[in-house]
Amino acid sequence: MKPLRATKYCEIWKRGILQEDDDMHAIEKIKVKSTGNFEVQFAFYKKREENQLQFVSRPLDLSEEILLELFEVAKDQKILSDKFFDDLKGIIDRV
Repeated sequence: MKPLRATKYCEIWKRGILQEDDDMHAIEKIKVKSTGNFEVQFAFYKKREENQLQFVSRPLDLSEEILLELFEVAKDQKILSDKFFDDLKGIIDRV
């Protein structure tokens, strides 16, 4: 299996996207080149000509509803593990 994309910082292995007009909210499974660790990255992209994505280096601001939808995409596409969601459920149950 090959990464979807590689940058100087990381390799992007999986990506789940929610689109609002030309704005793309993403959750990604990345492999950081300097450490070799797999991590989760939230990202914001703008859709350019010919459906190309342009990474926007700024914080990803989301409504709670969009965040929940992004987590749902992450679960469906196995970007976040079942263990992550089990652990998250345990935290929520304690609140």
